[in-house]
Amino acid sequence: MSIAFTDNSAEVLARLKQNEVKALTAIGQTAVEITTDYIMKKYGRPIYRTGDLLRSVAFKPEPEKSRVLVGCTVEYAPWVAMGTRTMKARPFLQDALRQNVKIYESLAAEQMGDSFSGLRISGI
Repeated sequence: MSIAFTDNSAEVLARLKQNEVKALTAIGQTAVEITTDYIMKKYGRPIYRTGDLLRSVAFKPEPEKSRVLVGCTVEYAPWVAMGTRTMKARPFLQDALRQNVKIYESLAAEQMGDSFSGLRISGI
């Protein structure tokens, strides 16, 4: 009896890296959608005057660090989130991220497993 071994580790690692980028992108896009929804609906009335805060919510995948950054680019976003002496805190970004961890975990699991479901083991 003869057993042959084929090393497919390079292909598997390449697929994992591709899937990681897909997962980070899916998580980022979903986090932006949820955050903008929180800005519009979560705190009784929209956090909206000009629309700049809403439009500034963005994400940036960093696959080399296995993370995705989600934030706002307008300079006043921290004051909206943490509040001021005269304005109640509305931690829209923190709430959108922390209250939806299960959604982000599910996206990561789904994307990381993508393209492996049909993988065949052969050679035995």
